[in-house]
Amino acid sequence: MTCTSGEADLDVTWVHPANPVYREVDHQKTVVVNFMLDMEFRSWGLKSIEVIPSGTVNIPLFVRDYATVDDDNDTVREIVVSVDLSKCKVNYTAGDGYGTVAVTGFDLHLTSEWKVDYRFSEVQVVR
Repeated sequence: MTCTSGEADLDVTWVHPANPVYREVDHQKTVVVNFMLDMEFRSWGLKSIEVIPSGTVNIPLFVRDYATVDDDNDTVREIVVSVDLSKCKVNYTAGDGYGTVAVTGFDLHLTSEWKVDYRFSEVQVVR
């Protein structure tokens, strides 16, 4: 079964530069995650439900670099990060126990080259 989440909270973490550059990154606060449900049934009923993220989502970032803390001259650029959701981990937390399955958040981790670090990027699911 293919599903789409509502607005899932987006958290972006990036590697800070080695140079003494001060950086601010602005991004959207929510993201829509597409996923499939894999349900395992037994003779007595539903045994488990797994969420399998799918598709690609593009996340625009607005990066502002300052040479020093007191410097008013900044460099602003827009970077669009394309995330293959099928490569992201899924982190499950316990829900209310009434059979609810929902994607509640997405933690995006980026390398210093603004590439997705799939080792740490994960979809947050309550079930």
